Amino acid sequence: MCFLLYELAINPDVQERLAQEIREYDAKNGGKFDFNSIQSMKYMDMVVSELLRRWPTAVATDRICQKDYNIGKPNATAEKDFIVRKGTAIMISAFAFHHDPQYFPEPEKFDPERFSDENKHKINPTAYMPFGVGPRNCIGSRFALCEMKVITYQILRHFELSPCEKTCIPPRLATDNINLRLQGGHWLRFKIRK
Repeated sequence: MCFLLYELAINPDVQERLAQEIREYDAKNGGKFDFNSIQSMKYMDMVVSELLRRWPTAVATDRICQKDYNIGKPNATAEKDFIVRKGTAIMISAFAFHHDPQYFPEPEKFDPERFSDENKHKINPTAYMPFGVGPRNCIGSRFALCEMKVITYQILRHFELSPCEKTCIPPRLATDNINLRLQGGHWLRFKIRK
């Protein structure tokens, strides 16, 4: 959530478009919203999807190799194939895939349009893994997405976000922890919407 609010504060165009979608849904539903309405908000979904690409909650996932797997020669100078042996623990970096320009052009740019109906088919489904992939992906992913959308809906409904003098721009990650967080913390200004 901290990174979502951060991105909205430093990308006022994204924040305003999302706030507009929220106002439209409020007007359409008389200020009430439920699970179905939050799920049908297209731009909200695009923003949250891009957030999870740019700042995945789990920077890596692990798997145990179930059988020997020959990856082949790792580079042009290698003399032998590289074989991952059955039982070997493998760490897969979602952060690395999500920031690889081969899969996501301009990976450091926060761009919800990557996940628009016109563009999302261009995303390699195995390169986008905010909750892991396959049968062992995160069991709580749908709850987490719904919770994030509801909180964002409520915050943007009542507040306008902006950077303050302590906001870390450009973002610099703290290096003292495996979890993603900004050096110096997440500082923003909240102003009541009129």
